[in-house]
Amino acid sequence: MRALAPSLALLLLAAPLASAQEPQIHHTRLKNGLDVLIVEKHNAPLVTVEVAVKTGSFTETPDTNGLSHLYEHMFFKGNAALPTQDRYMARVRELGISFNGTTSTERVNYFFTLPSRNFAAGMHFMADALLRPLFNMDELRAERKVVIGEYDRNEATPTHFLRRGLREQLYGDQAYRKNPLGERKVILSATQETMHRFRERFYVPNNSCLLIVGDVNLTEARVLAERLFGPRRWKAGPDPHRVPCEPLPRLAETKAFVTVQDTPLVVLGARWPGPDVGRDERATFVADVWGTLLSLPHGRFQRTFRDGALADRVRFGYYTQREGGELDFTGVVREGKVFQVRDTLLAEIAAMAEAGYWSEADLELAKRSLRISRAYEAESGADLAHTLSFWWASSSLDYYRRYLKETASVTLDDLRTFVRNYLVGRPMVLGALVNEANRTKLELSPESLAPQAASSADAAASLVESFRLANGVRVLFRREPGAAVSALQLCFDGGSLDLKPEHQGVDQLLLSALLDGSTRTPRDKLQAKLVALGARTSRDVNYDYARLSLAAPREGFFSALQLVSECLRQPALDPDHVAQRRSQMLTSLGS
Repeated sequence: MRALAPSLALLLLAAPLASAQEPQIHHTRLKNGLDVLIVEKHNAPLVTVEVAVKTGSFTETPDTNGLSHLYEHMFFKGNAALPTQDRYMARVRELGISFNGTTSTERVNYFFTLPSRNFAAGMHFMADALLRPLFNMDELRAERKVVIGEYDRNEATPTHFLRRGLREQLYGDQAYRKNPLGERKVILSATQETMHRFRERFYVPNNSCLLIVGDVNLTEARVLAERLFGPRRWKAGPDPHRVPCEPLPRLAETKAFVTVQDTPLVVLGARWPGPDVGRDERATFVADVWGTLLSLPHGRFQRTFRDGALADRVRFGYYTQREGGELDFTGVVREGKVFQVRDTLLAEIAAMAEAGYWSEADLELAKRSLRISRAYEAESGADLAHTLSFWWASSSLDYYRRYLKETASVTLDDLRTFVRNYLVGRPMVLGALVNEANRTKLELSPESLAPQAASSADAAASLVESFRLANGVRVLFRREPGAAVSALQLCFDGGSLDLKPEHQGVDQLLLSALLDGSTRTPRDKLQAKLVALGARTSRDVNYDYARLSLAAPREGFFSALQLVSECLRQPALDPDHVAQRRSQMLTSLGS
């Protein structure tokens, strides 16, 4: 046994190095618009064939909410080649197939894993299921009952009602777009015609992706993909997303609710609107690092709740979405300390926005954890296929390829900015799950659960004067007796949230160019005057607002304010200066 020890140690050391290699992804787009992703993995004689479709609850309406989910169940029923469930399952056993499917907000995926010797037959099997469904009415009736059974099991779980409450409070009458499970009445009323109409709209190649991962030959896989899924068998259709969905509603104010269920647990949930790929892509990478930091067992966040005997199973993280990303907290409260958990959560969030909450070592550990997770995902062909289809649907293949580079570039300052932009002082939804006895004992109500302003904040607020100028600008004014520096902050309602993808960045460019001189004072002269006055300016564009700040010694503040005011009211916007600002922004994006 001792003689074997060195070899064993060598194997253990070599494994992480092998896992760290990024898979080589071969991407082809067929003439019908179908994306084909192929990854050769010869570590086991298996292959996973997966089809992903950009549908799910985000594509549904109140009248169709649940059809994506029902379609997923019907995918594994009879088709024109195998018209009965018995024949379908017999072929599954014959080919050695393990199959499943999932439905989420932005993706539905179907996947088979089978021995690689049966790859060609498995591709035919997938093509028949995808392109030639029957939606037999007897099978549809039976499967509607299966889906309703899944619905019933969810409603038998008390936390289901907490999640539903958070969703409904956050999105109001559009909450269905975040409900992949669907609605009972839609599921129970679905017919063959309903399913065919749904298929014709969303199950088109230009809205789909075929993934092949495993022990295959690249050339053979490409040939089979073209032959079985190309334009001769599967015609492109109208883009189902050509008419954009109405944007999800903004959360304008903090809301709170209490849901009473038969459970011994007291669970606190909180949810904030977060960044999404469509409007603030960079923040989505920062959010993943942030969530990883919060999950570290030894980290301050987890220790605060654990060592303070406040809550168990505390989770606070982010789920990437093309639209409607969310920051979600849940914790199982100990000994009824629901208000302490709420206050501690908000205090920790405030602390995250300040220097010192995380160390550089913490940050590097979180980044390493993300790299390790990526390596684990690549070990299994099936897991890699699912990961790729998720990113394809909710972002892009390019996003996946840049992921480790982007997360590796996140700094502590990025994290603080993210917390300030999306969490500190932002509207949120708070929910508590309790039984009736605990609700009465804890005196829980929406009013008592809603966070109260701290007394120190109340005292500070009483020193602030509020008034409006004749042009409608609201002014908040506070005196600081004895202060050597005066400061001004101008806030503009609107940010990247309000811009279409093709206009992203215009707000930052404009705010940068505004302080490049006025029609009265050229840029060089302006900058010299501001330096002489000891004035400092800064600008910041966020998810839903922008701000411009000015600070200067008290004796020179009003002179500096006059100069800045001229820039805002009569900006020079010299084309050469604007071009320089644009070049700086592009250089920053490429660094």
